[in-house]
Amino acid sequence: MTRDPVKGDRVIYYGRKAVVKLTYYTGGGDRICELQYEDIQSPYFEEVVSDSLIIIEDLPPPTPSQKYRRKSWVDSIKFCPICETKWTVTKFGNKTWYDCSKCKLTKEQIMKD
Repeated sequence: MTRDPVKGDRVIYYGRKAVVKLTYYTGGGDRICELQYEDIQSPYFEEVVSDSLIIIEDLPPPTPSQKYRRKSWVDSIKFCPICETKWTVTKFGNKTWYDCSKCKLTKEQIMKD
């Protein structure tokens, strides 16, 4: 399963290498990525649908800090608000734990920041 590109990911868009500078959702629910191409040394950005991108290099997950704000548009019941991946659910008896395998943090640690 592939993940959606996040800010800072290196991607390929129709054969051109680029870096994701910003991600957001449109009113229609499309996930848009703002790209800056590596072969152009200008402040030119292009906005494309994230489904059309191929991630070429996984960066380490962002570390939560007081400067880093959680993404308010992400459903934190189903997804990690930092990296937008699904929670890893562990059930034992009648207890349930939620962890983010990419951020290497528990849901409680992420939500308290």
